[in-house]
Amino acid sequence: MGVQPTKLALEGSLLRIQWSDGTSVLYDPILLRQRCPCATCNAERARADAAGQPAESSGKAVTIAAMEPVGNYAYKVRFSDGHDTGLFTLELLRELGEEQAAGRSARTMDSRARIRAAMAHQPVDRVPVMCQLAIGHYLLQTKIAPADLWFTSEGFAAALVELADRYRFDGLLVNLPGTDPDWMRFVERIDTAADGSQTVRFVNGDVARCPADDNVHHFPAQPRKVPAIEEVDPSQVYYDDPHGLGGLKYPFYFGLEPSRPPREAYWPGYFFRTIDLLVERVGRRLSVHSEVFSPFTQLMELFGYQRALMYLLDEPERVKPILEAYAQGAADLGARQARRGVDAVLISSAFAGGGFISPRQYAEFVLPYEAEVVRRIKAEGAFVYTHTCGDIGDRLEWMADTGTDGIDTLDPPPLGSVDLADAKQRVGDRVFFKGNIDPVHTLLEGTPEQVYADAIRRLEIGSRSSGFILSSACSVSPRVAPENLAMLVRAAEDFAAG
Repeated sequence: MGVQPTKLALEGSLLRIQWSDGTSVLYDPILLRQRCPCATCNAERARADAAGQPAESSGKAVTIAAMEPVGNYAYKVRFSDGHDTGLFTLELLRELGEEQAAGRSARTMDSRARIRAAMAHQPVDRVPVMCQLAIGHYLLQTKIAPADLWFTSEGFAAALVELADRYRFDGLLVNLPGTDPDWMRFVERIDTAADGSQTVRFVNGDVARCPADDNVHHFPAQPRKVPAIEEVDPSQVYYDDPHGLGGLKYPFYFGLEPSRPPREAYWPGYFFRTIDLLVERVGRRLSVHSEVFSPFTQLMELFGYQRALMYLLDEPERVKPILEAYAQGAADLGARQARRGVDAVLISSAFAGGGFISPRQYAEFVLPYEAEVVRRIKAEGAFVYTHTCGDIGDRLEWMADTGTDGIDTLDPPPLGSVDLADAKQRVGDRVFFKGNIDPVHTLLEGTPEQVYADAIRRLEIGSRSSGFILSSACSVSPRVAPENLAMLVRAAEDFAAG
């Protein structure tokens, strides 16, 4: 009869088969799904090979839902994506086990599947790599003009794809809102300086300074009035986007023309254009992520950092209804982004670390409101992860308590306080991690050799039990050398190869 299975058991998302010759193999469900022998999958692979593209099921992030024997020669496998037509013969299972032993198990995994698997703590062929790049880095490393990158969805989408492909990143982050395709109707003229910087002069007298290496700075013709807390009506608060045309104002409205849309019609039709462009263009091969600002971040921007922090102490009962309103808006936006097809939504909560508030204040003013945002987004089927800069080593458990799927940045000393091994031990079974490479002392100031060595150290710790995306801790600064960034994927590939 040859070698037969003596025991089958599911161990988490993996399948273990003990064979009669004494060998024991732990099977990766991603490998089984991409090697499914049914006629449909065989035809799909043939079409993909002819087109020079990965098959749709290649590296698909799945688990095994059930198995049933067929006679004494095969098993029928049902996967978590509903696919159940594959009949795996014992001969094929033995062959796949040998592939895994030889280290060939999942090398055709595409970037999107790789990141999705890492976020789900499932096996990956190698640790995925994805960094958030500063706007200035896109400007310095592409030929896209500052005004085009900031004010057009087409310009920003092109920059995201160009550098994701250049650095071989597995995903990209859409962290600017979609833009009005007819925005030039508001413009009087655009002046371009010798250094490539631009000045946009609007017909209403507003001016936008567009450096060649930094974010745009918007100067309204009438200076913005920052409200006091007693002047803020929570019913007039929903979601404030500082990057949109016209910048921040209270009450907030999108664009340069004042309006008061109801919440059910709050988002302009163009607001999701960049996401739509990218999901259509690269959504099957790269992991597309979007961003929302946390309720606490919006509170800080509404009042200014110093006044907002004082209000936490002096006016906590007035602060909380404002945070509740912002939570509803951020949750609405994140849920809508998920429905547009992003794989994950990043909650940008930069001011929730130890440099601004204590763990007790985090539990009171951040945790319950971010938890609502997380809940609403996850209900749409997308992953959620949280970006908090700097000193977060004392609040990792609080962050995980929001229900978030992952934690971003994880700044190491001296920028922050996170030891990756300690973090993995404390909450690594609850959340995935993205980050931990020092963006200043390593990526900006280091040599390619130093970046490579540092990346290998992070991989040795972070890759245990999956759940890790190799990345800069905070965003990659404008003048980081491209050759330094190129070391990240090289390190991930070399580490996977052993």
